[in-house]
Amino acid sequence: MFLKIVLTAPATEMSEYNKNPAIAFVSTFSKPFFVPREFLLKNMYRPVERDQDFRVKFAPLGLRRIEASLIQSSIFREDEVAVVHPDDLEEVIRENTKVVGIGAKDPLGLGYVSLTYSVLLGLGEPMNKFEFFKLVKILKKLRKKYRFKVVLGGPVHSKFICMEIQRL
Repeated sequence: MFLKIVLTAPATEMSEYNKNPAIAFVSTFSKPFFVPREFLLKNMYRPVERDQDFRVKFAPLGLRRIEASLIQSSIFREDEVAVVHPDDLEEVIRENTKVVGIGAKDPLGLGYVSLTYSVLLGLGEPMNKFEFFKLVKILKKLRKKYRFKVVLGGPVHSKFICMEIQRL
């Protein structure tokens, strides 16, 4: 698979939360330093299903709309664009990748719900922030090797987020 455009989101946004909307609030809780990420992925925000080409079965609506628009524009073929789970980025990004698009709802964990739950629990940064910065670290490593552009979008994006990313 030779993707020119890769679309992704933090792992907390690439889960169906066992089809239970109440469990989705877990992504705004503090990520205790003593709880391994593997436990969270298995029990809290299990990754969505993927096919053999690492394309996810379910994704945030905004990413799907961008994917569909790129394909319908006829500028890119369907086999050149895909929404991929962040844990699979190293499998799909190569020399021919031109752009990686990130969709993030609350990347810094500063939303009302994230701040409320993480402060109440007080065991660390919100899981949605933890997963966003894990995604950014993966992309920074891959970008040094493959030189693609990164685009960030979603309901909350600002100069402040860009400054935080640059600190990594």
